[in-house]
Amino acid sequence: MCTSIKSQKILKMKENLTNFRLNTNSLNNSFFSKMDFLKGISVLFIFLISSFFSLVKGQSTVDPKYYPGIFSKVDSIISKYVEYSSFDSEGADESRVINESIIENFKSLFSDNAKIEDELATQFVDGGTTLLNYLNVKERTIDEYIDVRKKNFYSDISVEILSSDVTYTYLSNGEVNIMLEKRSKARYKNSPIKVISQAKLMLTLKFSYDYKELKISGIRILDKVETDKIKGSRKLVSQIPGYKHDFDRDMDFIADKTDQDKDYPGLASGSGKPTRGEEQDLSRKLGIVFESKIVFDIAGLGGITSSSVEANNSMLNNYASSSDFANSNKAIIAPSITATTFGGRANVSYYVDRKSHFGFETGFQFLKLSGTITNDNLNFSYKSSDTTGEFRRTINTIELEEKISGTSLSIPFLVKYKNKISSKLQFEVAAGVNLNLAFSGTTNVSNVRIDYEGYYFDNTPGDKITNSIYTAQNVNNGGLFLTRDFYKNKKLDPVQYINDIADKSGLDVGLNKTPIPSRTINSYSFKQSIALVFRPQVMYKIDNNIYLTLGASFTINNFQNKQDLNKYLIADKVGNYNTLMNGFSNLKMNFTLLNLGLRYTIPKK
Repeated sequence: MCTSIKSQKILKMKENLTNFRLNTNSLNNSFFSKMDFLKGISVLFIFLISSFFSLVKGQSTVDPKYYPGIFSKVDSIISKYVEYSSFDSEGADESRVINESIIENFKSLFSDNAKIEDELATQFVDGGTTLLNYLNVKERTIDEYIDVRKKNFYSDISVEILSSDVTYTYLSNGEVNIMLEKRSKARYKNSPIKVISQAKLMLTLKFSYDYKELKISGIRILDKVETDKIKGSRKLVSQIPGYKHDFDRDMDFIADKTDQDKDYPGLASGSGKPTRGEEQDLSRKLGIVFESKIVFDIAGLGGITSSSVEANNSMLNNYASSSDFANSNKAIIAPSITATTFGGRANVSYYVDRKSHFGFETGFQFLKLSGTITNDNLNFSYKSSDTTGEFRRTINTIELEEKISGTSLSIPFLVKYKNKISSKLQFEVAAGVNLNLAFSGTTNVSNVRIDYEGYYFDNTPGDKITNSIYTAQNVNNGGLFLTRDFYKNKKLDPVQYINDIADKSGLDVGLNKTPIPSRTINSYSFKQSIALVFRPQVMYKIDNNIYLTLGASFTINNFQNKQDLNKYLIADKVGNYNTLMNGFSNLKMNFTLLNLGLRYTIPKK
């Protein structure tokens, strides 16, 4: 144990009474200093003048012959008070150790009925204290004061006097008052915790009737405040403004490295974690809300959807056996999907830490999508057949548009961080994945016009056609061309001419046709998939356990088609139509949604 450098110089004061300074504002606010003889004489002069005016001001009736003895005794008792306050001395190994003789010397400075308000050992060390008064000052007898210090603060003790002042106003009643600004430091038991207290003390000194004996009859703390009057703090504070702990953030005498809750004090559990009763005290005292670790959310969702698609080879070539032809005449697959999305979610979250900062979330999310798919000038070519045999079919569309609707059901798995902005406002950021259980829906193509064209080899319907006629070099080697461009070049009305041929011959061709609803495949379905999710939001407290939530979510989805894409045909007969959604191998959809909802936190019991 050690005292401060200034305290260690106390012995020097025995040689020079003037080293104890009164009214120190003009002397650099320091209690001890080295002084040469001349400086000592000047300070002694100031001491005597100060004491004289203090006596005059108090209109003392004390016989002036006692003044030198009074001054000497006051100086001596305060010097000894500082010297003995640390209870220690230097041991054989130059360490500081508790010295019982010094403790006895300290005790001898006090009257038997002296009362001391302890600035270092709060009510906590007495045991049986409550959370609301454990940092309050405790008035003790001299024996209690010594016992508490020996049991709780027996190492690394230092005492420093920062300023002092003397009042002789009541000397006629045998009383002298000394104000000291004192800084004390000590380690709490064997823990890493260092308790530091800087307080203004009023020492009351009592003379015997003949002014020959002087004792300290009481010590009061001048700058203490009642803790129940302290507002606006998010933690309990000591009655002494200059009181703090090193390595014990919440000042519950549990070192931070072992404290299970470093932010809020817990006394009863022994672990530093507040019990439910202590949480209630903290809530009443400081307005701290200890939310349940489990919360429920419901929210409505709404926003926009942007998409991109990947078409598989069968859609580009449209049929494997016509690959040579299709590779040189690929259709342009660049559909545009625009949609709006609405829905809702219901989630449950569990926070893993006491302050409910970090947590996990799961639940269900349902979305309903509606929009359009558009793609200009689609052209497909593939081998087909009708009652006459095989032929090469082409499908041409102009301003293709499908009305699309769909639903998505997913389960989120998110990690989240939450914190407070104010007493009523919080923010939260969540990120993770959505497990898309299903994404399916229907389309409507009733307003689409399609040309179902055909190439029949050698003008002879029903002849066996080989794959060679689908190659680019054999396309114009003769045959029956039932296409819009062929008859347009012959100055004929292609729609009327080809449709008449089809009606009379039974050929499966036709121009400007609308798909027949009963023969239209307008349903689609995609596989389960994983989506990435990022969701920030704010929460506003509207009741003890109810919050209004407002935020946004950003989801990146990549859906894979359930269909056998190698067999996909946009149409196999006149009047038939298979939605483009069934020809996409991958559908990438990004949801940007706003959410508005409510959060309910379960009250802790």
